[in-house]
Amino acid sequence: MEQSTQHNNVAIIIVNYNAGELLAGNLQQILESVSGQLAVHIFIVDNLSTDVSRQILSAKLQETGLSNHVTLIEAERNGGFAYGNNLGIKAALASAFKPDYFYLLNPDAVPENSAIDETIKLAKNKFEYCIVGSQMLDEAGNKAASAFRFPSVVSEFNRGANIGLVTRLFPSASLVLPTNESTVVCDWVCGAGFLIPMKTYEKLGSMDEQYFLYYEEVDYMKRASEKAIPVLVSTQSRVVHIAGVSTGIVGSKVEKSSIPIYWYQSWHRFYFKNHSKSKAFMCGIAWIAGRIFNNMLSFFIKKRKPKDGHSIARFWTYAILGNK
Repeated sequence: MEQSTQHNNVAIIIVNYNAGELLAGNLQQILESVSGQLAVHIFIVDNLSTDVSRQILSAKLQETGLSNHVTLIEAERNGGFAYGNNLGIKAALASAFKPDYFYLLNPDAVPENSAIDETIKLAKNKFEYCIVGSQMLDEAGNKAASAFRFPSVVSEFNRGANIGLVTRLFPSASLVLPTNESTVVCDWVCGAGFLIPMKTYEKLGSMDEQYFLYYEEVDYMKRASEKAIPVLVSTQSRVVHIAGVSTGIVGSKVEKSSIPIYWYQSWHRFYFKNHSKSKAFMCGIAWIAGRIFNNMLSFFIKKRKPKDGHSIARFWTYAILGNK
């Protein structure tokens, strides 16, 4: 895949943590998903995995000759998702590849044929500056949440309560937007696969590394909205996402253990960075009120009891108060 002279060079940035075996098995498919009209190079940042990811990926590149199209970067520390993506983007910028686009892809996600092409087509044809997300699919090929509203007081109550009635009464309480059209305008897109054109990156800069994991893409697209940069989903771009491979968390839910502290810390940073203290506090109290309401219902309807790993005490301590 030679370097293009038509401003069609796309650097795929993948941050890996303990998903090396899965990623190694998907590398060829990821490369082949891009049409011949694009020049592509993958930059993998291994965020100091605690398993044998680095060895597996290194062996894969040597055995298959993919090292011409894939660069493995061994991070000195696990600085989180934003840190890893920034490291990969910096490596791409310093390389001879000279990217025109960055496509940020999770290690547990695989684009279908021409998925990345479709995001670039939308960016090229309609917008000087933009961020374009892909339509996520689950392993069975069903549509998964891909386009979202920014969170609010009402949406936080809804997330805490986890009751469909709230969404029916207040549609804006749902963060998830339907993706029934070919192009969907939204506030933010799923961080498992999205395109940042170079001109957009130059305007927005790097992701905020104060986030370890979660909310960093929401924060980045909040920054885009403040600069009137549109955020969209191309439903013609389809990516299969096996959510939670590295973390065991799907969305903000985990079945078998407690939500890690860094999720709450990311919540705190997003709200208190992007809103007034009073509004951030109101959003936190709304989540707690919703969860208390759900807990009260669970006395009468046992199946209502949430099993998402959240704790009111941890939410108060780390999300609202911001304790380290």
